[in-house]
Amino acid sequence: MTKRQFVTMVTICFFVLLNSGCNQGENSIGVEPTASIASTSVPQVTPTSAQVTMIPEDFLQTLDYKVQSHPEAFAVEVPQNWGVKLGEYPVGLYWQLANEFSKDAGLDLTLLKGTTVEVQRYSLVDGLPGSGEQKEFSYPSNLVLLVQSGNTVGAWLEFNIQSIGPSIKKRSLTDITGLTFEEWTEREGLFAEEGENSDLASLDHFELLDAFFQAIQDGNHTRARACLNPNAFLTALTVNRQAHQLYNPGFGGENALSESIVEAKPTSYKVMDYDTGSEIKDIGDRTTLNIVVDLYMKSLNPVFNTPDGRETRFAVLTKHANGWKIGGFGTGP
Repeated sequence: MTKRQFVTMVTICFFVLLNSGCNQGENSIGVEPTASIASTSVPQVTPTSAQVTMIPEDFLQTLDYKVQSHPEAFAVEVPQNWGVKLGEYPVGLYWQLANEFSKDAGLDLTLLKGTTVEVQRYSLVDGLPGSGEQKEFSYPSNLVLLVQSGNTVGAWLEFNIQSIGPSIKKRSLTDITGLTFEEWTEREGLFAEEGENSDLASLDHFELLDAFFQAIQDGNHTRARACLNPNAFLTALTVNRQAHQLYNPGFGGENALSESIVEAKPTSYKVMDYDTGSEIKDIGDRTTLNIVVDLYMKSLNPVFNTPDGRETRFAVLTKHANGWKIGGFGTGP
């Protein structure tokens, strides 16, 4: 079928729908008002102070994405305050990051603060390709539109279902800002306010782990969370996210490292070089460390517990302006 024949067929189906209804499948195009998609290129829009005024149907027709017919739709209140304090649930991180991607489409989310919007989340039929060694693989992904008063007021993609971004132009945060995620959080002043846990900034890498595990033992989740790095908070926002949510409503055992452990007593630490398999005695000026942790541990979910409670975990620590922070705590390097 030629492109001209395809367009003609879609046009005919549209007019049949208006008069008598058109029987469509899950991936059909341009037949339901909330599921339109066109085969034109992504619009070359530059961010401006004025919002682009387009109803969702028209906005979708400017994009070169094939979407599932029926979007997941639900209401969300956009918080007025987007500030992010270390140890607190980082709702503001979600909105600031989403805004970077939405502005790449000419839609500024700061204009929505304190209002309610409708989320229309469309599954991309073809997904999105990975990067680097994974670029040959396609990952399930979504297109998110925010709608208010009938107009599209926000737009970005969700790579691999839950990640915030890239933009609808498939541009990453680094493409848009020229900064890594960690550099961007520091520029925006996120997680800078430490409050009563400011002493953590002066601890070395092993001391920081000690402080984290002691906070777990004490049931002090706020202090335990203050030991985590921005990437760990970003993960907590969307991992295991439920339907009809942009992000998790708060910390929970399934989405936050600080909540998933109920008891932890470390017995030894070793900084390892995984390229050589050898232990590193002098970390020098490294800003990322891989640390093997032997410990006695109980998880919130008993499925992950060993019979005697003995565990070997692999912690990733990164150094920031406010000291060492934990980015991951897995079962393998």
